[in-house]
Amino acid sequence: EHPVPEILVGNGRVRREVSVLQCLDLFARRESVHWTCGTCHSAVTASKVLGVTRHPFVLIMHLQRFCFQGGVKTKRHDVVSFPSRDLVFFPNKGGAPLRYNLFAFIEHSGAVDEGHYVAVCHNPEAGAWLRFNDHVITPIGGSLPDTVRSAEVYMLFYQLQPDHV
Repeated sequence: EHPVPEILVGNGRVRREVSVLQCLDLFARRESVHWTCGTCHSAVTASKVLGVTRHPFVLIMHLQRFCFQGGVKTKRHDVVSFPSRDLVFFPNKGGAPLRYNLFAFIEHSGAVDEGHYVAVCHNPEAGAWLRFNDHVITPIGGSLPDTVRSAEVYMLFYQLQPDHV
Protein backbone atom coordinates (compact mmCIF):
# COMPACT_ATOMS: atom_id res chain seq x y z
CA GLU A 1 0.00 0.00 0.00
CA HIS A 2 1.32 3.42 -0.95
CA PRO A 3 1.14 6.24 1.62
CA VAL A 4 -0.41 9.44 0.30
CA PRO A 5 2.00 12.30 1.08
CA GLU A 6 0.83 15.80 1.83
CA ILE A 7 2.55 18.89 0.45
CA LEU A 8 2.35 22.44 1.72
CA VAL A 9 0.92 25.01 -0.69
CA GLY A 10 0.18 28.74 -0.39
CA ASN A 11 -1.45 30.14 2.78
CA GLY A 12 -0.33 27.15 4.83
CA ARG A 13 -2.88 24.84 3.18
CA VAL A 14 -2.06 21.20 2.72
CA ARG A 15 -2.65 19.36 -0.54
CA ARG A 16 -2.27 15.63 -1.04
CA GLU A 17 -0.18 14.15 -3.82
CA VAL A 18 -0.98 10.76 -5.30
CA SER A 19 0.55 8.80 -8.18
CA VAL A 20 -1.48 7.23 -10.94
CA LEU A 21 -0.11 3.86 -9.74
CA GLN A 22 -1.73 4.51 -6.35
CA CYS A 23 -4.97 5.29 -8.20
CA LEU A 24 -4.74 1.95 -10.04
CA ASP A 25 -4.13 0.16 -6.73
CA LEU A 26 -7.22 1.83 -5.24
CA PHE A 27 -9.25 0.86 -8.32
CA ALA A 28 -8.32 -2.81 -7.89
CA ARG A 29 -8.60 -2.94 -4.09
CA ARG A 30 -11.11 -5.38 -2.59
CA GLU A 31 -13.89 -3.56 -0.75
CA SER A 32 -16.85 -4.60 1.34
CA VAL A 33 -20.29 -3.71 0.04
CA HIS A 34 -23.39 -3.67 2.25
CA TRP A 35 -26.77 -3.98 0.59
CA THR A 36 -30.23 -5.41 1.08
CA CYS A 37 -31.32 -8.37 -1.02
CA GLY A 38 -34.27 -7.43 -3.23
CA THR A 39 -35.78 -10.91 -2.93
CA CYS A 40 -35.48 -11.89 0.74
CA HIS A 41 -34.87 -8.37 2.14
CA SER A 42 -32.01 -9.54 4.35
CA ALA A 43 -28.89 -7.46 4.91
CA VAL A 44 -25.93 -8.82 2.96
CA THR A 45 -22.23 -8.05 3.12
CA ALA A 46 -20.24 -8.96 0.03
CA SER A 47 -16.84 -8.08 -1.34
CA LYS A 48 -16.23 -6.41 -4.66
CA VAL A 49 -13.05 -6.43 -6.71
CA LEU A 50 -12.50 -4.60 -9.99
CA GLY A 51 -9.81 -5.58 -12.45
CA VAL A 52 -8.74 -5.74 -16.06
CA THR A 53 -9.01 -9.17 -17.67
CA ARG A 54 -7.38 -8.35 -21.02
CA HIS A 55 -4.82 -5.70 -21.75
CA PRO A 56 -6.16 -2.85 -23.83
CA PHE A 57 -4.20 -1.38 -26.73
CA VAL A 58 -5.29 2.07 -25.50
CA LEU A 59 -5.56 2.49 -21.74
CA ILE A 60 -7.87 5.38 -20.76
CA MET A 61 -7.97 6.48 -17.14
CA HIS A 62 -10.72 8.77 -15.94
CA LEU A 63 -9.66 10.19 -12.58
CA GLN A 64 -12.31 10.80 -9.95
CA ARG A 65 -11.96 14.57 -9.54
CA PHE A 66 -15.54 15.21 -8.45
CA CYS A 67 -17.11 13.66 -5.36
CA PHE A 68 -19.76 14.17 -2.71
CA GLN A 69 -18.62 15.17 0.79
CA GLY A 70 -21.35 15.67 3.36
CA GLY A 71 -23.98 15.74 0.62
CA VAL A 72 -22.16 18.54 -1.24
CA LYS A 73 -20.56 18.03 -4.65
CA THR A 74 -16.89 19.07 -4.51
CA LYS A 75 -13.80 18.98 -6.70
CA ARG A 76 -10.62 17.26 -5.56
CA HIS A 77 -7.47 19.33 -6.03
CA ASP A 78 -4.93 16.63 -5.18
CA VAL A 79 -1.78 16.66 -7.27
CA VAL A 80 -1.57 13.54 -9.44
CA SER A 81 1.79 12.40 -10.77
CA PHE A 82 1.88 10.20 -13.85
CA PRO A 83 4.64 8.88 -16.12
CA SER A 84 4.96 10.19 -19.65
CA ARG A 85 6.45 6.85 -20.75
CA ASP A 86 6.96 3.36 -19.40
CA LEU A 87 3.81 3.12 -17.29
CA VAL A 88 4.05 -0.45 -16.05
CA PHE A 89 0.63 -2.05 -15.83
CA PHE A 90 -0.20 -5.52 -14.52
CA PRO A 91 -3.55 -6.78 -15.77
CA ASN A 92 -4.93 -9.51 -13.49
CA LYS A 93 -2.24 -8.94 -10.86
CA GLY A 94 0.47 -11.45 -11.43
CA GLY A 95 0.26 -11.41 -15.23
CA ALA A 96 3.15 -10.29 -17.39
CA PRO A 97 3.83 -6.55 -16.97
CA LEU A 98 2.86 -4.33 -19.87
CA ARG A 99 4.39 -0.96 -20.70
CA TYR A 100 2.42 2.02 -21.94
CA ASN A 101 3.37 5.47 -23.20
CA LEU A 102 1.30 8.58 -22.59
CA PHE A 103 -0.09 10.16 -25.78
CA ALA A 104 -2.63 12.62 -24.37
CA PHE A 105 -4.21 14.00 -21.22
CA ILE A 106 -7.06 16.34 -20.39
CA GLU A 107 -7.04 18.92 -17.61
CA HIS A 108 -10.04 20.60 -15.97
CA SER A 109 -9.67 24.01 -14.38
CA GLY A 110 -12.44 25.66 -12.45
CA ALA A 111 -15.12 24.51 -10.05
CA VAL A 112 -17.57 21.61 -9.92
CA ASP A 113 -20.38 23.20 -11.93
CA GLU A 114 -18.25 25.33 -14.22
CA GLY A 115 -14.82 25.19 -15.69
CA HIS A 116 -12.70 24.73 -18.73
CA TYR A 117 -11.09 21.70 -20.36
CA VAL A 118 -7.71 21.74 -22.10
CA ALA A 119 -6.18 18.80 -23.98
CA VAL A 120 -2.47 18.08 -24.29
CA CYS A 121 -1.66 15.61 -27.10
CA HIS A 122 1.43 14.14 -28.68
CA ASN A 123 1.86 14.43 -32.44
CA PRO A 124 4.01 11.40 -33.31
CA GLU A 125 4.75 12.60 -36.87
CA ALA A 126 6.24 15.86 -35.62
CA GLY A 127 7.49 14.36 -32.36
CA ALA A 128 5.95 17.30 -30.50
CA TRP A 129 3.45 17.87 -27.71
CA LEU A 130 0.60 20.30 -28.41
CA ARG A 131 -1.76 22.10 -26.02
CA PHE A 132 -5.32 22.51 -27.35
CA ASN A 133 -7.10 25.37 -25.58
CA ASP A 134 -10.30 26.06 -27.53
CA HIS A 135 -9.17 27.39 -30.91
CA VAL A 136 -5.60 28.09 -29.76
CA ILE A 137 -3.06 25.32 -30.38
CA THR A 138 0.29 25.87 -28.70
CA PRO A 139 3.38 23.70 -29.12
CA ILE A 140 4.98 22.63 -25.85
CA GLY A 141 8.74 23.01 -26.22
CA GLY A 142 10.70 19.78 -26.02
CA SER A 143 9.37 16.61 -24.49
CA LEU A 144 7.41 16.07 -21.31
CA PRO A 145 9.35 15.19 -18.17
CA ASP A 146 9.49 11.50 -17.22
CA THR A 147 6.96 12.23 -14.47
CA VAL A 148 4.26 14.87 -14.95
CA ARG A 149 2.55 16.44 -11.91
CA SER A 150 -0.83 18.17 -12.18
CA ALA A 151 -3.60 19.25 -9.83
CA GLU A 152 -5.94 19.58 -12.82
CA VAL A 153 -5.42 16.33 -14.76
CA TYR A 154 -8.78 14.69 -15.40
CA MET A 155 -8.18 11.97 -18.01
CA LEU A 156 -5.06 10.10 -19.15
CA PHE A 157 -4.58 8.29 -22.47
CA TYR A 158 -1.84 5.67 -22.80
CA GLN A 159 -0.91 3.43 -25.73
CA LEU A 160 0.64 -0.02 -25.42
CA GLN A 161 4.29 0.09 -26.43
CA PRO A 162 4.92 -1.55 -29.84
CA ASP A 163 6.99 -4.43 -28.43
CA HIS A 164 3.96 -5.52 -26.33
CA VAL A 165 1.41 -5.58 -29.16
